Amino acid sequence: MKIIAYNVNGLKQSITNPGFCEFIYKHEIIVLIETHVTVNDYDKFEKYFVDYCIEWVGAERNSNFGRASGGVLIGCRRSVLCNFVKYAGSKGVYSDVEFGGRSFRIFPMYLNQCRWQEDFNRLTDEIRNHLDKHIILIGDANARLGQLQTLPEYTTDGISAIVSSCRNSKDFVTNSVGRIFVDACNELGLGIMNGRSISDEKGELTYIGARGSSVIDICGVSIDFLDELVDFEVSPQIYSDHMPIILTIRCSGRVDDGVTLPLLPRLRWSNEKKEDFNANLKLMLAEYPGACDVETKERFITDSIGKAAGRSSDPVANRDNFKFTAKKPWFDRECYRMRERSFALLKSHRVNGSEIMKQFYLLVNKEYKQMCDRKEIEYYQDIGNRLERVTCPKDYWAIVSSFKLREVVVDPQIAGCIWYEHFKALLNPSRDVGSIAYARPLVTIERLDKPFELWELKCVLNKAKANKAPGPDQIPYEFFKGMDVECLQILLNFFNEVFESDEAPKSFGRSVIFPLFKKGARNIVNNYRGISFMNTLAKVYAGLLLERLSLWMEEEGVLNEYQAGFRKNFSTIDNIFNLTSLVKIKLRIKRSKVYAFFIDFASVFDRVNREYLWYKLSREGVSTKFINALSRLYAHTESAVKLANSSTTEYFATCSGVKQGCLLSPSLFALYLNDLHDFLTEGVWVGDREVRHLSFADDVILLASSVVGLQRMIDRMEEYCRTWGLELNLSKSKIMVFRNGGRPSEKEKWHFADRMVDVVVRYKYLGYTLTPTLTPIPHLEEKSSMAKLAITSMWKQFLSHPKIPFTEKMKVFDAVVRSILCYSSQVWGFVLSDHVESVLRFFIKMVFSLPKCTPNYILYLETQLKPLYLYTLRMHFSYILKVMKMPSNRLPNYLAKKCVELDVYWAKEWGSLYEKYGTPLLNFENLPEWKTLIEGSLHIIERAMCAEFQERALCSRNHPQYLALRLESDVVPLSQFKDFQFCRWLFKIRGDLLALRYRPYSSDNQACVICSSGEIENCFHFIGRCRALFSVRNRYLGKSELDWGEYMALLKTGDPNMIKYCKIAWQLRYKTIFEYGLN
Repeated sequence: MKIIAYNVNGLKQSITNPGFCEFIYKHEIIVLIETHVTVNDYDKFEKYFVDYCIEWVGAERNSNFGRASGGVLIGCRRSVLCNFVKYAGSKGVYSDVEFGGRSFRIFPMYLNQCRWQEDFNRLTDEIRNHLDKHIILIGDANARLGQLQTLPEYTTDGISAIVSSCRNSKDFVTNSVGRIFVDACNELGLGIMNGRSISDEKGELTYIGARGSSVIDICGVSIDFLDELVDFEVSPQIYSDHMPIILTIRCSGRVDDGVTLPLLPRLRWSNEKKEDFNANLKLMLAEYPGACDVETKERFITDSIGKAAGRSSDPVANRDNFKFTAKKPWFDRECYRMRERSFALLKSHRVNGSEIMKQFYLLVNKEYKQMCDRKEIEYYQDIGNRLERVTCPKDYWAIVSSFKLREVVVDPQIAGCIWYEHFKALLNPSRDVGSIAYARPLVTIERLDKPFELWELKCVLNKAKANKAPGPDQIPYEFFKGMDVECLQILLNFFNEVFESDEAPKSFGRSVIFPLFKKGARNIVNNYRGISFMNTLAKVYAGLLLERLSLWMEEEGVLNEYQAGFRKNFSTIDNIFNLTSLVKIKLRIKRSKVYAFFIDFASVFDRVNREYLWYKLSREGVSTKFINALSRLYAHTESAVKLANSSTTEYFATCSGVKQGCLLSPSLFALYLNDLHDFLTEGVWVGDREVRHLSFADDVILLASSVVGLQRMIDRMEEYCRTWGLELNLSKSKIMVFRNGGRPSEKEKWHFADRMVDVVVRYKYLGYTLTPTLTPIPHLEEKSSMAKLAITSMWKQFLSHPKIPFTEKMKVFDAVVRSILCYSSQVWGFVLSDHVESVLRFFIKMVFSLPKCTPNYILYLETQLKPLYLYTLRMHFSYILKVMKMPSNRLPNYLAKKCVELDVYWAKEWGSLYEKYGTPLLNFENLPEWKTLIEGSLHIIERAMCAEFQERALCSRNHPQYLALRLESDVVPLSQFKDFQFCRWLFKIRGDLLALRYRPYSSDNQACVICSSGEIENCFHFIGRCRALFSVRNRYLGKSELDWGEYMALLKTGDPNMIKYCKIAWQLRYKTIFEYGLN
């Protein structure tokens, strides 16, 4: 067990330091000193210590200015049994610890220099009450001990290899409090560990700063507990001017993982070494074996790629493949090298104690911190530009994902054998289905059966995504994408041999499962889901098969129109549009209803019967050779679970389901369910088309026009599941009755296999929240809440950054927040919703630190932003145009034309836009004109909304200053200023929104309290009139008092001197009010 004590000199700055958290998490017990965290701020930091049970001692704030001082955090990993106790009125804390057969009491220590004796007395008095326990005293003593305290020989007998009786120290100074501290340790029976252990035999310095160096971070251990110690060290770290001290105790609390297998080190691709890689690979592949089985050839290719990339059987040599990892995206190799240089200088100083080396270390460490600040600013400023250059969804989501907080949440105390049994049972569900006997006909299809060609392989590799986790061979896609034609040709020959062979390599059936935490308690394996990763060589082969199969299915029209999952030119939006349009068309008739059964299958991908799958593929007309090639991939499927220690569990066989992580699986599952439409009866008629179900992969909706009709469909679904080995999760499968209003009928009850099915009034389908009347309000309420949460989650890491311009923050809002808020706006985008607009207003107020009462028109006029309604309306118009251009056999096209014909749903709302704004009417017979007419309509609506904001500003009685500003000409917009802090001040001043006593909606006394003028304390008074600020005004504005015209001139131009004045004057005003108790 490792115990660390670290004076972090401010937890807020340390927690964001790259590498700090990873370093801290290596220890079972952590003691962080001088956190500067007050009681009110505990919750801001607890999320960083979710693996620990923690307790705080709050920092104390002596004034309203500056930071708080002191503060302690103690944490024990949740696998450690501990109990925290506060003492001395919560000014101190200790913890009883039991782990691995050992028990002791640990006292964190921070003795403030300003009140050292008081803190020392409180601490030692408490320890004296617990001398019957094993005591560990650890922390910052702020006392210099020199080499004091020599232990009696008998106390170190038998443990002299670990603990020396004499202490060494590089700090030879002993001060008065140091002598007091040592005397107390002798009285309390505590042996001081500094300079006494194997790893600290020289007594390393624990504080290295510009003012000097010393040993003041101390660890004391009960003498009768010394034989339980393994080591003590002062770790050279640069996260603070103090060094962490680490005590290691002998414990036997290791989790037994059972039998584990080593995992190869992951290969790291480098574009700079591409030519060298190909040259080496050509030499290796020149010895490609001829007459041997595909198993041998697969091993040869995999080994050749590994060797060409520099992988060695020597684990030391594999360090060349090391890739540093940083939680901060801006922390690049340059920062890493500078940090390593700083570490090296610190270690060098510790070895020789040179003052010159110390100064050199301090200088380099300062440069390192400055570099980190610069890199962070440059990174975030570049994000907006990268978003503007995005040309495909992959690049877009790669940038968006950089804002997501990632943390390892797999409980390390879950043993490998438990993971093994859990996923073995999950991927081998019990099946109570019979076998199927049929004679597979011989079907040949040239498009499916011919050898693969080089262009097909290149197509698969071009579609492959970079930076994806590899499988057991640890070779990512980049090594295949980077191969030249000569190497690819050998690879192609191998794939064709596999295609023609009677068996596939065994590695093609293997995968590694990574457990991902969902929610709930993290020590329960059922709260994790697994994602599987196959060897990349197997994925490329599967990609070749998929391209063939997809092209054949598309050309032959194999999949029915009602399955939209994982198909080209089909999307989730199509299904949402189909469902809502169909329901609106039916509900136009009075007292009509539509009944929908939303089906949730239980582990459906894992329950697919493979023999049934080959039968269904044969029935759909897939060639015999192609089915055989697919079945060979499933002949021997095995999985192992990835553990935290770079190893895996043993492999276990999987006998059912389509392979997780395989590119072919979604298409194979779609073919497995393809006969569902013909198997069902009933359905809903729209014109001359009957819609029985809508499916997106395994998300299936059964649709009916009557109660009896839906029950018949449910009975058929039960029969289908029983026949083909599927199972419904009835706890998540629900029924919704779409209607125009009224109460549900008592007859509207349904059952599945003698179990009642719940009828709900709200259901989330493909991310869209549905209600019986199809009102979008619940969906928009939910999305607005999620969008606001996204804003607050990005607040600390990006949006609050004072040096990032508002334009860049707005680009991130558009990319991240708007994508959440406006999901499925293609369907509901014609609705003008305050729920949607409130998110943009919330964002502006939060970023500019504006009061909640800020008028909406000021937000739009000052930022020159357009309402989100214009964006959602554009998305809606564009989607309808896309639908109208679809082939006539497509369901969205058919339903859209019905909406136009019957003037219902969105088609009716378009007429309302014409009546409200005078937008041009769209001719549904002349689609080429639509794009121009849509742009014209949006421009008309935008002008109308801007005119409305301007009118509100000019009619406002509560904000006369802003009214006067809008009447001025040549007002410089905020967008012209790059300094965001400057913009924040200017925004508040122009809107008269500074937190002064002036309140436009209040009748309370609003007179200025720091001068005797009796004037209302608004922005004009604060900047141009207040007598208490004459001297500051003279210094920055050149006059002791400003008239209204001069004040408005400053507001119009955004004079930098005015902002400088405000910053100083604001501090002076606050200090005056605080010191004199003015209200």
